[in-house]
Amino acid sequence: MNMFTCAKCGGEWPENYCPQCSQTIDRTILPQSSTAPANGLPPPLSASNAPPTDWQAVPPKITSLGESPQIAVKPTEISCDGNFLVSQLDARKRSGYRTVASTRGGLTIGNIYAGAGAIVLRKRASFAVSVLLFIISLVGAGLLLALANAILGSRLPQIFTPECMVPAALIIASGIPAAVAWRVGRFQRTIEINELTRVEAGITQVRFEIQRSSAAEVGSTTIAGGGYPTEMSEKLIFSPFKEKLTTELVQVLQNLGIPVHERGKAEQAEFAQRLSDATPRAWVTPVILGINVIVFLWMGVSDSGAFQNPSINFLLRWGADFGPLTVTGQQWWRLLTCCFVHGGFFHILFNMLALWQAGRTVEKLLGNWFFLAVYLGCGLVGSLTSIYFQPQLVSVGASGAIFGVYGALLGYSVRQHEAMPREIRNNLIKFGAVFVLYNVISGINSFVQSMSQGQGPHIDLAAHAGGLVSGLLFGFMAGRPLELASRRAATKQQALQLAGSMVAMAVLLFPPVFRNGQHSLGNYRELAGRYAAGEGVAKDSASFAYWLQRAAELGDVSAQKTLGAIYYRGEGVEKNIDEAIRWMTKAAEQNDTDAEKFLAGIYFSGQGVPINTPEGIKWLTKLSDQGADQDCNDIEKALGLAYCSGTGVPQNLAEGVKWLTKVANRGDEDAQAKLRALGSAAAAGPPNGQ
Repeated sequence: MNMFTCAKCGGEWPENYCPQCSQTIDRTILPQSSTAPANGLPPPLSASNAPPTDWQAVPPKITSLGESPQIAVKPTEISCDGNFLVSQLDARKRSGYRTVASTRGGLTIGNIYAGAGAIVLRKRASFAVSVLLFIISLVGAGLLLALANAILGSRLPQIFTPECMVPAALIIASGIPAAVAWRVGRFQRTIEINELTRVEAGITQVRFEIQRSSAAEVGSTTIAGGGYPTEMSEKLIFSPFKEKLTTELVQVLQNLGIPVHERGKAEQAEFAQRLSDATPRAWVTPVILGINVIVFLWMGVSDSGAFQNPSINFLLRWGADFGPLTVTGQQWWRLLTCCFVHGGFFHILFNMLALWQAGRTVEKLLGNWFFLAVYLGCGLVGSLTSIYFQPQLVSVGASGAIFGVYGALLGYSVRQHEAMPREIRNNLIKFGAVFVLYNVISGINSFVQSMSQGQGPHIDLAAHAGGLVSGLLFGFMAGRPLELASRRAATKQQALQLAGSMVAMAVLLFPPVFRNGQHSLGNYRELAGRYAAGEGVAKDSASFAYWLQRAAELGDVSAQKTLGAIYYRGEGVEKNIDEAIRWMTKAAEQNDTDAEKFLAGIYFSGQGVPINTPEGIKWLTKLSDQGADQDCNDIEKALGLAYCSGTGVPQNLAEGVKWLTKVANRGDEDAQAKLRALGSAAAAGPPNGQ
């Protein structure tokens, strides 16, 4: 077993990290025992190195009668897929190395085989590239064949018929990916074990330093000047697709007798210790996660549908963000409560997994209270951004705040880029990128589907964007060093910077959000309708009348008419005939026939007001000029009879006949009979003496 010695304290450790001195040990490998022979085998037992007596008394474990003891066989070969990069020393390059082979970019897949005294690199075309090449080749072959048929026509051989072109295009399209796969698969690079000068293992990758001759490189016996092969320095970086394969590869290399410097473990241990010193306990993330889970379970207990697909009204009752209620209704608490409400099991599952993955690390980087401020601040900014861009969208979920957590990680990395080991930072950023990409693609897909169905978007992209951008800013402002002395010295300054950035965000977003939603006719109508029906809010007649009046004051005819009706009936408000007439008059002045009928009827009948026949005639005349329907027959017939008899109005037979004729033309038998009676009276002439 390889041991490492610490130059400071002299202690020997199995890894190149000294926990006593909290520092990485120089890569000086010591044998486990000075009595080891040159062949590398362990020394024979003697009195000085014999095992303890109590160990000797324990017999080997026998699984069953007649079986020999089970001995673990260490693996000495492995083959795994991943990405690799091979570079050679080149002084002409700025970085000092030039790339000679690579599988980066997803076009090809690398494979490493370790065993039998050598390391072999291979690569092959990825499945995605093969499919893409097949599609492009198929389209290109089809276009070329169609073009040849159009240009040459009958001069083409008989085999080039439309029925034969499809198989020909398929053959061509299949041949090109196969040729590319064959060409890529020819790559093979063999590295002898004795050519390795250093092997260093990280968390997700293994680095090899190689010293080989140019003759071995080109596979020939060409000798450089002086009659000796030219030494060539190379580097190989291999990143397995699965993190556990990195550990298995390192184990095989060690079993082959190759010393591996496990840099990743030492860096991870050192970073974990620094994090623990800076923030001993990350309690904010579990508390936030627990609150989200408790709220979700409570929602499910109150309505089992909350676990799958809760209704909009249900989410609103639990505190969802909604422009008309949040801004117009001044229920500002919804900006925060919506961050703890989720729209189903999978919604909360993915959000909490993403929060747990990065939240604990970001909390320790920022500190407990800084992290809490950043999380809540990003949630508020995400909610405000959502209202500004999509005020009619019902928004729920912690996604905006969680996007802010990943944004804060990026912001912290920019300001304190030396605080985290590269591989740990890359892993977190990689997971964050997957989380962001998944949500963006899901949001775009949901937006396209909902728009095609004539509905509003279901995923709040604006909240995600607002949370991410604010997280970048807040994480940068809150970034403090991990060293305790520097961290404490910077706390006050970073707190002021964080508070200032939050105030700047609030000043930037609050005024436009407030202006857009404060005097919105659509929001007034929405609120009036919800309070009238009890949808998403408690049913409240007084609130219904209040928001209806706000809409009526902005000139909404429907609101004016409805408000006049509820004042007349006293529904949710104190009965007030004068207010009813005032709002009905406003609606009638905008040619609303229902309001004109109401005014004509109330003035003729005197219900709640003195009879005012001229005012009733005014509205009835206007109504008639607009083409009244059957609902006005009784009023017009009564007016015609009043003119004929002189009841309440000066007698005017011609005016009475005019109104009765309008009613009779709609098929009213009473009006027709009255006209016939008036006609008979006119034919008989005036009585004698008159």
